[in-house]
Amino acid sequence: MPGRQTSHKKHWSIANNEKQARLVASLSILMLCAVWGSTFPMAKGLMERIPGMDYLSWRFNLAFVLGLLLFFPRIKRMTGREWFYGLALGTIYAAGQLFNTIGLLYIQASVSSFITVMYIVFTPLLVWLLFRVRVAFADWIAVVLAITGLAFLSLSGGQINFGIGEGLTLLGALAYALHIVMMGRWAPRGDVIGMSVVQMGMMGLIFTTITIPDGIVVPTETWDWVALFFMAAIAGLGAMVVQGWAQTIISATTVALMFSMEPVFASLFAILFWGEPLTSSLIWGGLLIILAMQVSALGPRFTERNEALVEEETILPETSAGLSQAFEDIVTGGLPGAILEGEDLLDPEGVASEGLHRSFEGGPTEGRS
Repeated sequence: MPGRQTSHKKHWSIANNEKQARLVASLSILMLCAVWGSTFPMAKGLMERIPGMDYLSWRFNLAFVLGLLLFFPRIKRMTGREWFYGLALGTIYAAGQLFNTIGLLYIQASVSSFITVMYIVFTPLLVWLLFRVRVAFADWIAVVLAITGLAFLSLSGGQINFGIGEGLTLLGALAYALHIVMMGRWAPRGDVIGMSVVQMGMMGLIFTTITIPDGIVVPTETWDWVALFFMAAIAGLGAMVVQGWAQTIISATTVALMFSMEPVFASLFAILFWGEPLTSSLIWGGLLIILAMQVSALGPRFTERNEALVEEETILPETSAGLSQAFEDIVTGGLPGAILEGEDLLDPEGVASEGLHRSFEGGPTEGRS
């Protein structure tokens, strides 16, 4: 029948477009991992000449200024809720950076690297605790494989004896996981580009406040400024925009698993351009991480899981949801939006597609305050 054939073609087209979108989003996350992996030598060189906190202050402030110059009209049209999302995400990410940096003063870099990537474990746990979204069994297998692979990469000869350094680094991993989870929750609800710029500004403000008492060290070499600009524009603002867009399409757990490729790319670049040796630990670690992503991607409930996380999330009723909504309404001013507009703003039905369209096809609509 003609009508039924048309319907089948329509459903096939929608499914095909969804698969293409997920493929592009996944490739974008892998590209981010490659970019971040390539920055390790840059960051190491910069922090040999300027303190770590000063480096972070310059990096995120430059990213914020660049974002203002490029996207000021979008930022001007942002709502109070979008500002809240951006400021909150920036604070969470800055907390992760702070805990990780301070923890590194007490423990070996290899141990710090391994504990930091525990956000792979924390992410699905937070998804379940905050939103009661069940994580697929295939993803838990992938988490175990990824952690094992990262242990091969990070713990060659290192030992973990839990102390203050390990505790702070673990808090940093928890903050990174919370950032991934809340990015996936909030990115579909607003202007991803504007929220990314606000995140850069918040992080710049936090790190500048920390560095002011001792004075901010200004880079003096031309190459340092070139490296800082790359870290700010490409590995900072650009990366945050791409991550936000990708998380409107693929789940937080999938993103966390794919982020485990960052140390693999870092090792690859170190071998190719910095003369580091290729060891069996690097080979086995990289293979296990790649296997973890394949297990996650080819799990029998891959499609259903992503649809549930992007379109059918439900938050715990009348507890954290009520407190969160109330706080956001206080920040944005006026009576709670759900009362004024007669809708549940925590219900993500239809929000994902609207956020995608609004974020990358002309910015926020003119009708929003």
